Amino acid sequence: MNKLLKKICSVFLGAALFTAAVPGIVFADTVSTSEEEPELTLNPVVVQYIASNTKGKEISAIGESTVFNLKLTIKDIKVKTSQISGAGDIDFIKTMDTFKGNVESVNITSTGDELLRYDVVLTGCRWLGGSTSFGFMV
Repeated sequence: MNKLLKKICSVFLGAALFTAAVPGIVFADTVSTSEEEPELTLNPVVVQYIASNTKGKEISAIGESTVFNLKLTIKDIKVKTSQISGAGDIDFIKTMDTFKGNVESVNITSTGDELLRYDVVLTGCRWLGGSTSFGFMV
């Protein structure tokens, strides 16, 4: 596994283990669901990610010329699925300073009163060089 992929792994694993802001990953603190409902306190954690080539095969190394897709599984340890009305309530914003790519989809995989869990698929990703931090906000 090359150094870049190891660095990406450490950022994602750091977010999953410590559930707090990690350099390169930014989380929003609250979201208002409506004027009548109280704001929800968010605490999203990356619990899994898969990097794959454009044909869907998992890859173990990313270089400057590599075009890849990234699937993130995120769990919010404070918000239940029933507290939101659907994936439209989740605003996933990529803030990729040294990466570019497109958000293809955001899909909720949890139901009812389970803690909110959803998958984010990014396509056409490319590392532009420089820092290996991958940032996003929810």
